[in-house]
Amino acid sequence: MKWLPTILFFFFVGVLTNVSAQTTGDFRSTGNGTNDNWDNLANWEYYNGTSWVPAPYYPGNGATNDVTIIGANKINLNISPPQNINSITVGDGDRTNKAILHIATDSTLKTTSFTIAYDGQVTWENAILTFPDPNTDIYIESGEPGYGLDVKTPCSSKKSIYLDSVRYAICNDNSNSGEYSFEDLNKNGGSLTVTPTSNSPICLGDTVFLSANPSGPGTKNFSWDLIASPNSDTYTSTSENPNNYIPSFSGGYTFEVTVTNENGNTDTKTIDVTVNPSPSSPVSSGNITECATNPIQTLDANDAITSTGTITWYDAMTGGNVVSNPTLATEDTITYYAEYSDDTCTSTRTPVTLTINSLPIAPTGDTEQNFCSANNPTVANLTTTTGTNIQWYTTATGGTALANTTPLTTNTYYASQSDTNCESSSRLAVAVSVNGCSVITNRRITYRVKK
Repeated sequence: MKWLPTILFFFFVGVLTNVSAQTTGDFRSTGNGTNDNWDNLANWEYYNGTSWVPAPYYPGNGATNDVTIIGANKINLNISPPQNINSITVGDGDRTNKAILHIATDSTLKTTSFTIAYDGQVTWENAILTFPDPNTDIYIESGEPGYGLDVKTPCSSKKSIYLDSVRYAICNDNSNSGEYSFEDLNKNGGSLTVTPTSNSPICLGDTVFLSANPSGPGTKNFSWDLIASPNSDTYTSTSENPNNYIPSFSGGYTFEVTVTNENGNTDTKTIDVTVNPSPSSPVSSGNITECATNPIQTLDANDAITSTGTITWYDAMTGGNVVSNPTLATEDTITYYAEYSDDTCTSTRTPVTLTINSLPIAPTGDTEQNFCSANNPTVANLTTTTGTNIQWYTTATGGTALANTTPLTTNTYYASQSDTNCESSSRLAVAVSVNGCSVITNRRITYRVKK
């Protein structure tokens, strides 16, 4: 367990105060060795506000503030004190003389603060110790062998601690049951613990989700720190369950969480998070754009992807819905987004736009046009009334567009028009006549005038 120096300082002051600066109603053990049972008045002294005096009743059988079992004393908890006790501390800080509370029979302690100090130990018969308040703070300063909760064999499930009606810990290791063992509580320092979890492993670009999963009593404060990362990044949070850190590098990250309650008790744990690299995005040869055909064609976005592997298509750059058939078979424009997966992580998405452009209509104009052969007419002399980017052919469909310098003959020519994307499939038919035209010249006319 990680202890903060300030907390340790105040705790030692608190333990010593329990012995040297008392409050009316405090009890301490005397350990006369004649009969060490809890309900034997000879084992207790009572502070009356001025001095320590022989106890008028055993702790919890009347008004009781703080109870301390001092070093070299052993008290057998052989009853269940009927009244509330403010706090119980096993040990007085003197490591040379062990203080022992022995659970001699099934007993109940009505307290919310139970501390096993550095020189304290709790030992057991086959008995149950119950704390009626489920928020009881069990605070263990040292879980070293011979101190804290006794974990030596033989152990049994009968040797247990209950918080209210819930069995909280048992002597033997019973981790599969979801309960703590005494060894767990010794290691964690008592009933205030954190068991951090995360959504590891994650992929680069994903958010780390952390959960403290605290147990134990009191109002809790949390402190998260990123203590190891591939890029020496820093991160802190005071949330119980932070979810706002996005790693910028792949690799291993270690987070440390500390929980502290209002009594100054603390527990610290670490958790490792693995960030896997994201694979490269699918490579595209480009968007696919075509003019409509009859019957209409089908465009497939897969034809634009040159990468191999597991590709999943979506209808949005992020989020969105999976598209099983990324095609287009109408005059329209649509964009699909290809994502690659390496079975661990997914890439960012690559957009592919499919477009089928509609065809313009045929141009309009005179369907009969006449030319004189003497003028050497060419395709450039043909005209239309409407249309842009006119192309002339000698066939109604197909064929090769004629150059503007192509001489005209008596024939039928066909005009198409094009917009910025497509050429019309229908064409204007124009009947062309090229003839030898007559040339009319002036003849001299002589007029005779009578005189």
